[in-house]
Amino acid sequence: MYLSLYLERAVARGQLPRGTSAAELITAVAAPLYYRLLITAEPLNEATADRAAAAALAAARSGVFTSGMSGDSGGPDERRGAGVAAPRGSGARVRPRE
Repeated sequence: MYLSLYLERAVARGQLPRGTSAAELITAVAAPLYYRLLITAEPLNEATADRAAAAALAAARSGVFTSGMSGDSGGPDERRGAGVAAPRGSGARVRPRE
């Protein structure tokens, strides 16, 4: 798969964290497009594709698609500690789990 080669190069350049899953990344790009196409029946356009790619890239850069962060292997809360992270830029603080 060509995406794996691009992903390996991005990791080598420090643009993505080591262990980023190519399959998870492509799923994150494709999911909003398929949702729009199959569920809402809205037309696809370049802006929609750009937003999907930007969102997937931001998630990948933050480590969401690395080993131990996606699927059934836990989640960010289990990997990073006992807090639940607030959205970036929200001004909210991390709150402890209850």
